Amino acid sequence: MQLNLKLEEARTLLLTNCRRLEKEWIPLLECNQRIAAGALSAISPLPAVSQSARDGYAINQHGDMNCFKKYTNRSHAHETQLPPGYAWEVITGETLPLDTTSVVPLEELEVKEDSIQIISHINMGTYMKLTGEDFKTGDIILSEGQVITPGIISLLAAYGLQTAPVRKKPRVSILSLGENIVPVHLEPGSREYRDSNSPLLASLVSLKQGEISNLSSAYGKSESEVQKLMLQCVEYSDLVITIGGTFSGIYEEARLLFESIGADVLFWGIPIQPGSHNGAAVLHDTLLLSLPGNPAACAVAYHLLAAPVINKLHGLDVLPELPTIKATCQSTYTKKIDARRFIRAQARCMEHGWEVLILPGQKPGMIRSLLQYNALIDLPVGHPPLQPGSPVNILLTMANNHY
Repeated sequence: MQLNLKLEEARTLLLTNCRRLEKEWIPLLECNQRIAAGALSAISPLPAVSQSARDGYAINQHGDMNCFKKYTNRSHAHETQLPPGYAWEVITGETLPLDTTSVVPLEELEVKEDSIQIISHINMGTYMKLTGEDFKTGDIILSEGQVITPGIISLLAAYGLQTAPVRKKPRVSILSLGENIVPVHLEPGSREYRDSNSPLLASLVSLKQGEISNLSSAYGKSESEVQKLMLQCVEYSDLVITIGGTFSGIYEEARLLFESIGADVLFWGIPIQPGSHNGAAVLHDTLLLSLPGNPAACAVAYHLLAAPVINKLHGLDVLPELPTIKATCQSTYTKKIDARRFIRAQARCMEHGWEVLILPGQKPGMIRSLLQYNALIDLPVGHPPLQPGSPVNILLTMANNHY
């Protein structure tokens, strides 16, 4: 067991002991925001044949013609050559006859008995969807590790695909260890508090397409019952997160629990604020991650440690370094930085770059800063006080960076 590792060292150790999950094929309508587990190529051009983009008439125009005869000997459009000076009635999405030069919308022509008259100028190629204009045969339509979006689902559907290859959802168990932390449905007694961290973590995991396999509490359970519960979590999970019981000394319930079930403890403690009391272990290829019990510290540790693990389980490439970007702080922060500190903040991208505002409620035990945060300001040891206009590094979280 290694003690008081640097954050990047701890992340490297976690990711080294983490595997990516297997591939599965699931229905297309269940693929939104899932991670692609394989590449797919276009087996044909899209569109497969040239099509009309508007209701109107396809024309074969040469020169400055504006009057066209209606083509009446209609058969299959893709087998018909449209002679010069002729027009073929079409609707949106319909296959165009060969040699079509443009499509004239209904509102830009006058229809006569056996001809049409164009009433405005039409450029060559107007309102046509050409063969392979969108995608050509062999183009990549899905890449390994890509987040599947509604647009990708639309593209796969256009090729008639009903399923897609994705990584299995990471199964995550959450176990609250605090003896005085009661499940949310119970009324807390004297010196007891409701469990707000488990719902917080479960919600964060769901944002990353993780699946909560177990949400439980050690409240009211004996030591042997907690050990049994922990082993059950390990059996049915890819990642087990415990909350609380991380303080060094006689209160190291989490570390002792990990050791009691035979887990190999990887590290304990990272010199960051908030959230320095944390640790990790591994048992049967399942990672066990211990996060602190203070709400803000729990959230920060999740983003720094648990989120990268979930990314790795999804098969995403993850670097030990934090993916930070440059921003300008719009607030004042004067607290002494005697350990690497992560400040909950709200970031927004402006025309001149990123701005970040420090949120109220920065104490580790407070929830207020978690209401609207979408970034963490990363301040190294000894960083001077922040003033409006100070340059800072930020880590994007929440909706800005699900993965």
